[in-house]
Amino acid sequence: MQIQDHNKTSIPLASLFFRASINSGGQLNEHDAKEVEAIFSELRDAIGDEFKWEWDGRFNGALTQFDKSNAPLILSRLSQFFMHDWTVTNIENAPEAVLIAADFLGGLRPGQHLLTTAPDADPIHVAAFWPWGNGATISVRIIPFGVEISPGQMAPFIADVRTGFNL
Repeated sequence: MQIQDHNKTSIPLASLFFRASINSGGQLNEHDAKEVEAIFSELRDAIGDEFKWEWDGRFNGALTQFDKSNAPLILSRLSQFFMHDWTVTNIENAPEAVLIAADFLGGLRPGQHLLTTAPDADPIHVAAFWPWGNGATISVRIIPFGVEISPGQMAPFIADVRTGFNL
């Protein structure tokens, strides 16, 4: 299935998460949480209704998969929402939180992208763009990831992803 580009843009998530990382011990206030949910909804819509999102309990994030013919468009749409794109060619220059997130996801291999919000914030949100070994399918996971945040503090960030992706 080939999808069309609608040139939809968004407010970067990073500004909200950076604000949360320096205020209230990493917690979003109610207004910011609603804005984050709206941004995730916009991201879901930008990727397209053609794709079924499901909950990935292993990584506590939203998951979809698609044919590789859609890869350039999906990667372009993700880059509208995530400020940084890490690959095998630049991951060694990434901040510690990004390196830990990459390791948590199994490391980066050629063709994979780890897109992130403000990498110095805690938590960060990542979009893991992972081609499958068969070369025909790509999966994307949208995951909140905290380095020094307790599981209790992560719960609202996980809930924002679930709500934004209707999961």
